Amino acid sequence: MAYSNEFSDNFGHIWRIMVWCVISEDQLGIYLELVDGNPCWMECRFQLIHPEPKKIIHKKIKQFFDGGSQKDWGFRDFVTLGTILDDNYLKEDDSLELLYHIRPCPAAAASVAAGCSGVSE
Repeated sequence: MAYSNEFSDNFGHIWRIMVWCVISEDQLGIYLELVDGNPCWMECRFQLIHPEPKKIIHKKIKQFFDGGSQKDWGFRDFVTLGTILDDNYLKEDDSLELLYHIRPCPAAAASVAAGCSGVSE
């Protein structure tokens, strides 16, 4: 498991990203975590960069973060480890390039999504 450095948004929330591998399930997972700040609805888009733009993997969530029981949300199965290795996502230094974008989203729009959370690929 690895954590990003903490970062803040324009509203004073402190965030970090958590990435881990579940080798037995051939999965790389990625989550956005609210470290500190008031409860909020956020939209987050993760992108796993590839030298060929058509192979960039991206997924987006819209989720309520309360800092308590609902402090993080993401994708347990963002991409398979096999895909990372077989399709050349690893850079020469054995690192991955991951981009993220977060922004607030209105509760009314986000709560329309299934179960008050939304996930899209």
